[in-house]
Amino acid sequence: MTFTVESGQGAAEIAENLVKAKIVKSAAAFTSAVSGAAATLYPGSYALKTHMKASDVVKILSDQSQAGARRNQGR
Repeated sequence: MTFTVESGQGAAEIAENLVKAKIVKSAAAFTSAVSGAAATLYPGSYALKTHMKASDVVKILSDQSQAGARRNQGR
């Protein structure tokens, strides 16, 4: 499935959307993984699966090379 991070969204808002899409089970686990990795989340469209580990999702969303065609918008 394609998951989109909009420019200006914070980790908490992204976490809520990930839970709604059934990509991660817990918003708290995702925000904790973001903090623990000191990750920067980039806007763009990402190919994700349902029921992923929060830490795996953080790795993907913090990798600009996986942000799809939208990665250069808003700069």
